[in-house]
Amino acid sequence: MSVRAEILTTGNPQVKGASLIINAPAGDIFNLLANPRQHSLIDGSHTVKSLHFGPERLSLGAKFGM
Repeated sequence: MSVRAEILTTGNPQVKGASLIINAPAGDIFNLLANPRQHSLIDGSHTVKSLHFGPERLSLGAKFGM
């Protein structure tokens, strides 16, 4: 899997943005995002540590805490 990133200008110095191109099947990306236990792997701020509560797989209206 290869990743290409671009930092975006937001016009607000307190708001950051980025665009990512990930060369991977959409289903693989969705499966990563739908599992809240995996969110610490993609958290660039390193503030997400672990899942406190929630389902193994997110669905519409699901609630979880980190």
